[in-house]
Amino acid sequence: MTELMETLIDRLERLPSEKQDQYAAVYLAELEDDERWEKLFARTTERQWTKLAEQARREKEKNNSVPLDEFLEST
Repeated sequence: MTELMETLIDRLERLPSEKQDQYAAVYLAELEDDERWEKLFARTTERQWTKLAEQARREKEKNNSVPLDEFLEST
């Protein structure tokens, strides 16, 4: 286990049980989400990536897209 992980666990252990469960639920959900995305990316074909890139270019040409940094600022 890494030193950073040990530090996290040490700090979590000092919290009340309810808080520990709240953090655990967040971390587990994040891990599950990462695993889901990794599986999706792993099974995405070159043809699918190409199609997605073409779609993004078309949307940009039609001014139907928003730069990612602007999108993230609005959320």
